[in-house]
Amino acid sequence: MNATGNAIGIDVGTTGLKAVALNAGGKLLREKTVRYPTRLAGLGAEQDAGAWWEAATEALPEVVGGEPVTGVAVTCQAPTLVCVDANIEPLGAALTWIDRRAPAARQGSSPKPPGPRATPPTRTSGRPSSSGWCATARRR
Repeated sequence: MNATGNAIGIDVGTTGLKAVALNAGGKLLREKTVRYPTRLAGLGAEQDAGAWWEAATEALPEVVGGEPVTGVAVTCQAPTLVCVDANIEPLGAALTWIDRRAPAARQGSSPKPPGPRATPPTRTSGRPSSSGWCATARRR
């Protein structure tokens, strides 16, 4: 970071997205939080990944404030799973770290089931990915 721009921090959290702007000296200039819902049902805990993007597009213009940006740091809730298609668009709801359905569904199964594997993304859609990696199914 240099003295000509601000650093932006983005936390895609469990209850909402928080964005902050810091100057070169680390002073907090602006911050904004945008809340989004979590659907809880039994052991399930899901969120709409599109809501994360909408929260970012609501928070960031105010936080950036039209000033130059020299760096952006993003953190997020983990482990949270968002299955995506070939265009890196969500296929359904995100299964958040609160979701507890997998242990119940997995009883009696192998701890390493065959299927999708983690691979680096090959293109971006303009939407953030929570970890920089996408789960993609390989067709043989």
